[in-house]
Amino acid sequence: MSNILKFRTILWVGIISLLLSLVPIVIYWCQFKSLSNNPSDWGTFGDYVGGISGTFLTFLAVLFSLTSLYFTASISQKIQENEFKFNEKQAEKQLDILRQQNKPYPFLHLSKYNRLTAVTIQNMGLGPLVIKSWKVTYDEKEDFKSFRHLLEEKFFNTQRHMVVGYNSSPQHILAPNTQKKLLRVRPDGDADDGFKNDHAELRAILKKTEVFIQYEDVFENRFDLRKKLDFFW
Repeated sequence: MSNILKFRTILWVGIISLLLSLVPIVIYWCQFKSLSNNPSDWGTFGDYVGGISGTFLTFLAVLFSLTSLYFTASISQKIQENEFKFNEKQAEKQLDILRQQNKPYPFLHLSKYNRLTAVTIQNMGLGPLVIKSWKVTYDEKEDFKSFRHLLEEKFFNTQRHMVVGYNSSPQHILAPNTQKKLLRVRPDGDADDGFKNDHAELRAILKKTEVFIQYEDVFENRFDLRKKLDFFW
């Protein structure tokens, strides 16, 4: 409530109180139109004015008290609402800080050596990495559940000179600074010409492959990661 509004309210309360105080006097004058010289009459007149004015003023005081309580309750409610909004904003800020402090960062590590080809998923973030699902897409058209399903159809249709390790589990949980190999290829014995030819054919297939991973943080916020394996060429 502004100062001007407060002043006007107090002014009108004073005017109404004054008018109510004059009501019994006006009624008395309209009825008798004379002043008595008897002191006992003035005493009776005082009781009369006090009785009537007191009733009006008591009613006005009660009304004013109720109005004051209403304004006090309204102000208290606004203060509580502001405090709730402030606490809500502070809690959201703290939650954002907590999210940043526990945010995972998946990194698809690609290893290419003469005797080794590997695809590794590594969590380089500060919080746990929860992989909900993943798949590989070949030539932007065919989807496979894992590298095992891809290579069984596209590569292992004849005898090969290599050993291949897979991790075909659809879900993984990686703590910070940990990793899991999704694919690992090494020679079955010496890296002879047969292995080199198979290795080159395998990399040609992987070159056309894209890995798609859906993962979450500890707050169940979902993210996507897409990575093409064109590093093999």
